[in-house]
Amino acid sequence: MRTSKTTDAQLIWSRSLRGFRGDGERAGPAAVGLDDLVDLLLDADGVSDGAAPVVTCENPPFNRVWDTDDMTTVQFSVSDGSGSGVLSQSAIINKFETATGTRATFDGDAIDMYLHYPDTVTVTVTAEDFVGNSGDTPCNFELEATPDSLLNNLARAQAEGDVPNPDVYNGLLDKLHQVKKQHNKGKHATEWNALGAFIDQLEGQRGKGIDLIVANRFIAYAEEIIAEGR
Repeated sequence: MRTSKTTDAQLIWSRSLRGFRGDGERAGPAAVGLDDLVDLLLDADGVSDGAAPVVTCENPPFNRVWDTDDMTTVQFSVSDGSGSGVLSQSAIINKFETATGTRATFDGDAIDMYLHYPDTVTVTVTAEDFVGNSGDTPCNFELEATPDSLLNNLARAQAEGDVPNPDVYNGLLDKLHQVKKQHNKGKHATEWNALGAFIDQLEGQRGKGIDLIVANRFIAYAEEIIAEGR
């Protein structure tokens, strides 16, 4: 069976060569272009590939909920099945540092949730096979803030030098302690009022007593809790 396929491929190659004169110029209608030749050779070798590679989004990290102080890793696989094979793959992750920020990522790469905006975060995987079939696959997970994750986020921001003003840090910390206290009591309306005060201080101090990018992300975290009614 393999001998028959090889013979077919050799015949196609021979016919394509007859389409050229000795000086390398095309000689007539028998000539076959390179792309056509590749397709014909694949068909002759028993390969029929009309679909892009398939991306599998692994769980974890996808299809689950993470807190803003969590860490995990990107996990996905790419297969072209019985097709021509995977030529290339790449990936980007969104909501990085800003609401519209992205960065390149890869299978096995670390995801630091602290650096991402809340709600749905997407890793878009692009894969292409050897005959030019390509496609984009979105792999999603949900990111949300909690009173505990906000406290951990604030402590990290101070440790990394993003809240250089101690008065600003202590003021934000006092508000988050109130947020957690009211949350644990189930008094969510009072909790959201405390989150509102937390947001107000961030808006007044961003770019001064706290790093601008970090402050904007913390505001998004607090607003997400209020919007979701948690």
